[in-house]
Amino acid sequence: MKQAEASRVLAGLLTAEVPFVLAGGWAVDALVTELRRRHSDLDVIASPEVVPLMISVLAGLGYLLAIADCEGGWWAPHKMVLRSGGGGRIEVLVLAAQQWDPLVRRAAALLGVDVDRAPVPGHIGGLEVPCLPAAPQLATHDGFAMNRDQRSDSRLLVELARQ
Repeated sequence: MKQAEASRVLAGLLTAEVPFVLAGGWAVDALVTELRRRHSDLDVIASPEVVPLMISVLAGLGYLLAIADCEGGWWAPHKMVLRSGGGGRIEVLVLAAQQWDPLVRRAAALLGVDVDRAPVPGHIGGLEVPCLPAAPQLATHDGFAMNRDQRSDSRLLVELARQ
């Protein structure tokens, strides 16, 4: 997904006042305010009660539900995948309030520091977006094989989390 498309989608969610938290590779780039690599998709975290509104707004932006519920990993067991006719892909990771605790605990254990789950501001193409903080973002990668980009992201996240 190109930066212009990511910015368009994120601006649409912000304009519609859809509560979300940016995660994944775009969140890492947003935290350092630099486009560091190519991205195949856009990952957003949403609470279950927000999902219908998010799906509606994304449909208005040309993204249709391709997979209604699939495995999202240990920290976000439910994931939805939306695709656009132009090949764009958005993963919506559905996370209820009580499901944040294991992610925060894992992040604290990995880094040996106190961890806050509150979103932090990041920037993509001049747009300020709420991002998953570095420590919990790092914890999302714990326990599965990472590709080269994810290993690079993880190294950067360790640096950011320790600042």
